[in-house]
Amino acid sequence: KRAETVLGVVNPKRVILAGFAGALDPTLKRGEIVIETGEGALGNGKIYTSERVVGTVEAKAKLFAETGKPLVDMESAFVAKAAAAAGVPLTIIRGVSDTAEEPLPEFLSKGYDQAKAKTTPLRMAKHMMTHPGDIGKMKALLASWEPVRQAIAEAVVAAVADGRK
Repeated sequence: KRAETVLGVVNPKRVILAGFAGALDPTLKRGEIVIETGEGALGNGKIYTSERVVGTVEAKAKLFAETGKPLVDMESAFVAKAAAAAGVPLTIIRGVSDTAEEPLPEFLSKGYDQAKAKTTPLRMAKHMMTHPGDIGKMKALLASWEPVRQAIAEAVVAAVADGRK
């Protein structure tokens, strides 16, 4: 709904959606970049959009077997639908944040309300205050994502530069 609202107010020449995705394909490594455009961005490509966090190794393997898609995220299909309805080209750039063989840490669920599909930073802060052992784990996780963030940023810069040609 937010994408529809923004695209109803702003008339962009192109939309770039960039961020993290989880690997379903065991051959993908953390930091790899996947770019979707055209039909791929409309859900016919490499990214499966889930309404729920797919965080366990078992859930990732099951989804890969069912869909054959190498990546999972929680936004692409919804933004692609809004962009298509608005007639705006879309480029999706995803960096692999977690491999198929590594589960997402359980404490991450404290920062996201699946039922409302929104982040819950205060709930995460409360969890960290009452579970100080998870603070170090969170710092390590964020540090492991830094190269992924950098790769995503570089891919966005390249996509913008390519769009200016």
